Amino acid sequence: FPLTTISGQVGTPVDCRGAITGNVCTENGVNGINLQSSSYMVVSGNMVSNNGTAGIGVSARYAVIDANLCENCTTGIGLFGGASSPNYGYHRIGINLFQGISGQNYQINTTYVPGVVWAATDTTMPVNT
Repeated sequence: FPLTTISGQVGTPVDCRGAITGNVCTENGVNGINLQSSSYMVVSGNMVSNNGTAGIGVSARYAVIDANLCENCTTGIGLFGGASSPNYGYHRIGINLFQGISGQNYQINTTYVPGVVWAATDTTMPVNT
């Protein structure tokens, strides 16, 4: 895959090895999109709604998450990690839209998910868990 960029950081290239784009994911028991143990993935242009836990759940490293719509989920986008996965993190988060989220727009475990870069125009800050 070619290099791509992230919203709010035009000209900042991001290596991409795969993409999850243009999907509509509704009424899944856990996460609408579950990115797990993958590196250098782009998750962009998806609509996730009415999912059990997170609209988009990421347990991986170096993901670009941008231009998604998350609605009617407990968490919009969850960046997860744990002691058994110490190298997760280093994501780039662009502008995503949220509607009807009952918990947090972004959930991040900063102890195990370091190095997250937020788009300069995104005013939604993460909540540590």
